[in-house]
Amino acid sequence: MATSATGGYIAPTTPVAYDNELDDIFHGCIQGITAIDKKLVRPRWQPEPPNQPDFSVNWVAFGITGIDGDRFSYHRHNPNGAGGLGTSDVERDERLKLLVSFYGPLAAGYQARFALGLQLSQNRDELSAQGIKLVEVQESFTLPALFKEKWVKRVDSAVIFRRRVARTYAIENVESATVGLDNEHYITPINITNP
Repeated sequence: MATSATGGYIAPTTPVAYDNELDDIFHGCIQGITAIDKKLVRPRWQPEPPNQPDFSVNWVAFGITGIDGDRFSYHRHNPNGAGGLGTSDVERDERLKLLVSFYGPLAAGYQARFALGLQLSQNRDELSAQGIKLVEVQESFTLPALFKEKWVKRVDSAVIFRRRVARTYAIENVESATVGLDNEHYITPINITNP
């Protein structure tokens, strides 16, 4: 693995939940608040989509449709990092847009249950443990879906969350350096040594 001493690109040494891991977090949240059977709480865009439930079944599809990160990150060096060599942490806040679509004869009721359930702090505790905070539940829209020549009730709502992501990089401590201060008339050498 590359470090600041080896030169070149440096990959992070710490993971951050995206993709399937993030889907798993939101799956548990939606299922826990709505009490819909866990097999009927489905991530969008699966490689092998499951069969469409019967028209009388209430179910939900969800997926992250947008991630908007802060334009500038926070960078902090830790001189006592892994193995005493030093590490650097890079952090930024992200806004996650989760599109949740409820299907079935009770779609509006389940959407309302989910939206109101997110207001209860105990229901947000599991997300908070993952560093995810609720920002807002946006307006819901009824958008019926046509399946097999029949209309199925569908209610969509976007939920905005915020989280801080941090990655650690192997940036070693500077032990010593020789630099020069150039004031256009003369150069003053400066030696820096880490005690």
